[in-house]
Amino acid sequence: MKIAITADVHLKSRQEKLERYAALENIFEQCETEEVQQVFILGDLFDKDFNNYHDFDELCRKFTKLKITVLPGNHDSGLKRKFFTASNVSVIEEPCLIPATKKINFLFIPFDSLLSLDEALETFMNKNGKVERFVLFGHGDWISSNRPANTYETGIYMPLSRSALEKFSPLKVFLGHIHQVEQEINRFAVLYPGSPCGLEINETGKRRFFIYDPENDILETREVVTPIIYYKETLLALPLEDEIFRLREIIKKMIEGWKVNEKDLRKVKLRLKVRGFTKDKEVLSKFIQEEIASYGISFFDENGADFSELKITTDESEVRLVLLSQIQNRLKQMDLSKFHVSGNEVLEIATEMIFGR
Repeated sequence: MKIAITADVHLKSRQEKLERYAALENIFEQCETEEVQQVFILGDLFDKDFNNYHDFDELCRKFTKLKITVLPGNHDSGLKRKFFTASNVSVIEEPCLIPATKKINFLFIPFDSLLSLDEALETFMNKNGKVERFVLFGHGDWISSNRPANTYETGIYMPLSRSALEKFSPLKVFLGHIHQVEQEINRFAVLYPGSPCGLEINETGKRRFFIYDPENDILETREVVTPIIYYKETLLALPLEDEIFRLREIIKKMIEGWKVNEKDLRKVKLRLKVRGFTKDKEVLSKFIQEEIASYGISFFDENGADFSELKITTDESEVRLVLLSQIQNRLKQMDLSKFHVSGNEVLEIATEMIFGR
């Protein structure tokens, strides 16, 4: 048995948010191809204040072989099975334990604004007895992690603590709520699939969903084919003779680092900020706009790249240029990881000290 796991689709009408439906449909299509028969959607299937589920019903009716289980999140906490007409959709309306294999149970806890996940687990165990060998599915914040906060909304929602994990010992924990994905899934005790389609510019990079085999305890990821891919980047300009050549190489490496194929680069919406110093802002800005466009990439912001923090220097001092070059070379030889700072950050500060007023 294999299960697909996703969350935080935040559907509205198909007309309003076609790209979100396209992402979910792609997950369903991949499930059919791989003969995965169950899909778990761990909260916020729908966006807040949205209550017309017709388009989702229509989508589910196209995939009758899939069993689609919806666990409500903080944006759609009032969901009920009776709101849907597609026969292959079920909704977890209250905490429940479902046998998954002969040895493993699935514990589903829907979002409850009055409880933490710790309290919900305690309440369930007190009522039903201690559960052995279970996988937990919920929607909320893992408060003992160093993951970035959810940029789509502020606040803490139905938190789960490390002490609760140690007390109840789930085999695995899958949660919805955090949209940005972690690439290394084996680093964390609590796993977030992330949103299958970037909802806003802070949800960067290619999106994914999980495929989980509970019997063999195998967890894999699959890429979601989406119509839009968001990225946010910052470039540091330096007032060097070869600054155009240098920036061309930096842009090339930046794009290569995304690991997006040439065809999919046309899906990218890039928010780009350019900082630092230049002798010719007009030439530099024109180059950057044209260089990005040459890859087929479009800018997220209407006016293209943001040059508001790019400063002008008219200083032709050979001493300053040599000093900057020496700092650059020295940084290339240093391991800055123990200082929790990047070479670019150090270089930006150094440039400000050398050329700033």
